[in-house]
Amino acid sequence: MMMDFNPYQHDLFTKYRRTDPVTSRQAAEEVLDKITDIQQKVLDYALDRGYIGFNDEQLNIYFNTHKSTYRSRRAELVKKGLIVDAGTTRDKMTVWIHRDYHE
Repeated sequence: MMMDFNPYQHDLFTKYRRTDPVTSRQAAEEVLDKITDIQQKVLDYALDRGYIGFNDEQLNIYFNTHKSTYRSRRAELVKKGLIVDAGTTRDKMTVWIHRDYHE
């Protein structure tokens, strides 16, 4: 699943040096716009939650874990602009939604 990608909104330019050959930039672009399996699971969860969204505690409950694995993948998706802050909180935690549900 390929998403629209804007390198100016992400840290593409920290992945290679200006003096590097063009192939280094191409490799950086390929790495940054890929979605891992766990990221895809979190993204699918966000889509399923729709406008209701989720907080990190709900994310961990859904994936039956107490570790940071899924929260970290959510954070990566936020950095990619695919999951966004809904502007609300639930149980004193930020509510996250898929960008398609952001108004």
